[in-house]
Amino acid sequence: MSEANLTTTRGVSLRSLRAETEIRAIGKALEQTGWNRKRAAELLSISYRGLLYKIRQHKIAPPKDSELTTVV
Repeated sequence: MSEANLTTTRGVSLRSLRAETEIRAIGKALEQTGWNRKRAAELLSISYRGLLYKIRQHKIAPPKDSELTTVV
């Protein structure tokens, strides 16, 4: 059975659960750092290039300028 066909008892694929978890973790790290991707990568303990890849892979976009908050 391929990874794409593996499902939990509720019918949710392992792949989709992983993607949702990555999106939430990356989004939270980017939000905490005011979208400083280098610092977000450090928080997530992944490389900067790895973070850039995941941002593109999951099509994560920064909020509009008015929604960015200053990190103190």
